[in-house]
Amino acid sequence: MLVVISGLFCVITTDPPAPPLTMKRTMPVGDTIPPFGIITIAFSASIASGALDPEIVPAFGIPYSTHLNGNRDTFFISLNGILPGQTRFVIRFIDTIKSIESAILAPGADSIVFVSGPICSGQNFSQKTADSLAYRVFGTVALAYDTLYFSLVEPVASWKIYLRSFNAPCGLFVRDRQGRTSFSSLDVVASETLSVVDSLARPLVAGIFSVGGNAHSNFECGIIP
Repeated sequence: MLVVISGLFCVITTDPPAPPLTMKRTMPVGDTIPPFGIITIAFSASIASGALDPEIVPAFGIPYSTHLNGNRDTFFISLNGILPGQTRFVIRFIDTIKSIESAILAPGADSIVFVSGPICSGQNFSQKTADSLAYRVFGTVALAYDTLYFSLVEPVASWKIYLRSFNAPCGLFVRDRQGRTSFSSLDVVASETLSVVDSLARPLVAGIFSVGGNAHSNFECGIIP
């Protein structure tokens, strides 16, 4: 900026504007995410004092809680339940958010978008009511010593089935029509795969069960061609 005062030239400098405040989802990763657990949103700078009020469309339909970390640059949404499956959600903030460096995130200027993963019916408590499983599915073994059943749609002659446990151990088995059963580890605490052998008589069902009296075991199960 150039200013003329009484025939003198004066140069007045101003600080550059603060970069805009942005946000992104850091966990879980991917466009399709587990329909349970914690959604983590990171801001590009620490947020000034004040609460954050997210607008979620459509509404989750389940209880959830929110909080900022100590540095006030990460926002957590903790789900207390399981989201509807295969649903597109958009998260925005309805009020202007200001960082401690005075950067601004205007209402609706940025958004978090994701799709919840497919979920099981919740009625598949026996082989007769088993859900069909051709790719992957998320679910919760809600009761201790319970089992959820899936009829397996086989993609190729040789394949594997995997189980990923999120918050509590659970187990996986595959059973053929003659009642012969192949087990994974009976205590899957992270992830494990189980090879499906040709000697098993088709059709096949998979069972996912709670371990050690644990309830509300969240899991992902799927087929690997």
